Order: sequence, then C-alpha cells, then structure tokens
Amino acid sequence: MSIDFSGLTAKSYAADILISISENASLLALTNLIDWQRLSELALPDLKNTPSGQWWRGRKIALRIHLGILVLQAQFNETDRGIEKRLQSDALWQMFCGRQVVEKWHIPDHTRIEDFRSRLSPATHHEIGILVIKWAQEAGFAKGQWMDIDSSVQEANISYPTDASLMLKLARKAKSLLELGLPALAGLSAEVGKVAIQAKAYFFAGKQKSAEYKQNLFEALHKETTEQVLPVIKRCLEVPESTVRALSTRTRGLFEQVCHTGGALLAGIKSFIETRVVDKLKPLSLHAKAVVCINKGKLGKPFEFGRVFQMGRVEGNFLIIAKAKDLRESDKSSAGRLVHTHRKVFGAGVLKDVGADRGYHSKKNVSALKHMGVKDISIQRPSKCSPLFAEMGKEEQVLHYNRRAGIEPLIGHAKNGGLRRSRMKTDKTTEASAYRSVMGFNLRQLVGHLGAARVA
Repeated sequence: MSIDFSGLTAKSYAADILISISENASLLALTNLIDWQRLSELALPDLKNTPSGQWWRGRKIALRIHLGILVLQAQFNETDRGIEKRLQSDALWQMFCGRQVVEKWHIPDHTRIEDFRSRLSPATHHEIGILVIKWAQEAGFAKGQWMDIDSSVQEANISYPTDASLMLKLARKAKSLLELGLPALAGLSAEVGKVAIQAKAYFFAGKQKSAEYKQNLFEALHKETTEQVLPVIKRCLEVPESTVRALSTRTRGLFEQVCHTGGALLAGIKSFIETRVVDKLKPLSLHAKAVVCINKGKLGKPFEFGRVFQMGRVEGNFLIIAKAKDLRESDKSSAGRLVHTHRKVFGAGVLKDVGADRGYHSKKNVSALKHMGVKDISIQRPSKCSPLFAEMGKEEQVLHYNRRAGIEPLIGHAKNGGLRRSRMKTDKTTEASAYRSVMGFNLRQLVGHLGAARVA
C-alpha cells in the first residue's frame, strides 16, 4: 500500500466551494414528497393567534425555512443550537429548508427557532404527524389493514418529586420572588437558610435511625417551610389579578408557583402528616402541572412521573399516536380512540385486524372495536379470564400475539428520538414534543423506505 503525504504541512484558508447534491440524496427525495403548502395551512392558525391579534406586524417569518427546520429537528432529534450550527455547514440541510426557493434565504437564530416551534399547539403537532403517515400511505409504504396497539410513558422534565426537595425549592422560589422588589410584597422575608438546615438534617439522617426519628425531622422541615413561606403566599393571594397580569412572563410564572402551587403543596403535605394518606391532588412539581405518578410494574423502575400516550403500529412499521385526552390514558378504555385516529389517516372500513396485550382486555374495548368494523380482535387475556371472543383459533391467536410484540422495539426507537424524557419546560410544549418524537420516527422510516425504493 502506497502513502500520499500531500497536505500535511499546508494551511487551510477561506474559499468558495461548490458542492454537488446527488439526485439520490434521501433528504432531497423527502423534500419533494412533502406537501409544504398543506404544512403551512396547518401552522397558520397558530401563527396568527397572537395576543394583539395583529399577526402581520413585526419581522416576517420565512415559513418555508421554519417548517423545514421543524421537520429536520423531529427527524434527527436536534436541539435549537445544534440545528443552527448544522445549517451553517450542511448544504443538503440548507436545500431541505428552501435554500433555492425562498427569497432572502437565511439561517434563523436559535431563539427564533424555539419561538416558532413553541407557537404551534400540541394539536397542530399531532395533525402534522398524521400528515406524515398520509404521505407514507400515498407513497405505498404504509398500509392500514391491521394495527397493533400499546401505550408508553413520556416522563416530564422534572426531578424526582420528593416532598422534602419540593419544600426546599419552594422556599428558594419564595425568596427569589421577594428579591424582585414587588411593592405588594414589601416588608416580607423568607429565611431559606433555616429551611435548608432542616432539609439537610432530614436528607442525611443515617439509615440506622428509626422511622419515628425521620418522621419527626420531616415534620420539622414542613413546619419551618410553612413559617417562612406561608406569609408570602397569603400576601400573594391578596394581590389583584390585574396586577398579576401586568407582570413579566418570568415574574408571573414565579408568582404562580409560589402562590398557588406552593399553597397546594404545603396543604397536601400537611394532610399526609395528619392522615398518613397521600393526597392525590398534591402537586408533583412547582412548574409542571400535567404530571401524574404512573406505576406500570417495570423492573427497576416502579414509578414514572409524566403522562401516558396510546400508540399503534401499522404495516410498514409506522407508528400512529392518539391525541391525549387524559394524563393516565387507561388502556382498558383507549382502543376506540386509537382506531378513530387510524380512520383519520386511512379512512373508515380499512382496519380489519387489531392486536393488543392483556392490559387492553375489557368488554368496552372489544365492543368499541366491533362497532368500528374490526373483524379480527386478538387482545391477549389474563389466564383466569374467560375469552371475550371465540372466532379466532388458538394457533392464529399466537401468530397475532407474536406480531403484536413487534411494536415494542418501535416504541423504543421513538423514545430514543425524544419520547423518553421531555426536554421542554411547559406542559404544552412537553405534550407537543411527544407527537413530534413519533413524527420524527415516522420520518426516519419514510426516508428508509424511499432509499430502499431507489435501490430497487
């Protein structure tokens, strides 16, 4: 093997380089498959929904650029800063975002990228995800004759919600609110140091200490937190609503966390101390409201804090996600809504076969599926339950059960694409990120099918 030593001592310099984009580039094929006009029609109602109602004022948004960035972010699970840097150096990504077709083409700042994405509602993200599967159907890659369904948990962007840590956070936020110097809170103080001392004593209590000793420390922490924060909460409740609305977004959010969420937290902890029963309405986070504790019996992960989403796998290995209506999304009553979402994609009367695990075993689900025209219903049943249907033979049921297991790795890929734990801070953007994660998975599947079709 010979060796070329050229270029080892040379210096690089700025220059114009002509880059040729191949016709076989997967993103180029995806660009021409996407109906950008239809995408813009879905996004426009949210973009026009501004506080003043005068959406035409201010700097113009290059819609084609931002829609391209939205699709790329979903497909590659990129951050705002990451995709901004990638666009500065990747010619193919620039072409995908309309480099050749948009007048005054430019790369938006990462703050503008975040602002555009946050203005789109969760319902719009869900509709865009449905549109992606429709493109796959029109291209012949996705078929809707059968569907396997399952649920998954998207964890919220919060730390593990222990009462002790939440009380310490509440005291710190109360102090931060007082440091803003609001006239309505003048004369108040919150000594976080005293709360921190009690919290440290509770956190570092030795394992050999008795449960009664730790309980006394916990009650002391609650008492100290109440003494420091409750006067602030009471004063906040006296502030007129018009004054609160006039505050900045950050100050208003901090005000809401201390005044309303903080008060509910202290009341819930007090109820637990007195009754030893957990209050179901007690907040699990100071900033996130749409969070529940979910126990799916997973080994090594007994509790998850977030919300449940229902998903279905169709032929072609694409995922359909139902629009969430509840935080827990019970499996025993959700099959019908998922089939309704399937109808929005493929139309009525197409779905003939549905598979699910034993969590969906209920007469309500079976009745709903039969009412929607599903002929083969292969829902696994607990061994002690009588079969809900007898039309399908045992051997055929086993084949359906094995097929249903194929949805598990697809959900795992969607989780790796952003569904595992949200990076978003608000309830609205967290829900939207779940739909965007499934959309990103479907986009990767669609690109893979396009590549395979070109090779064939």
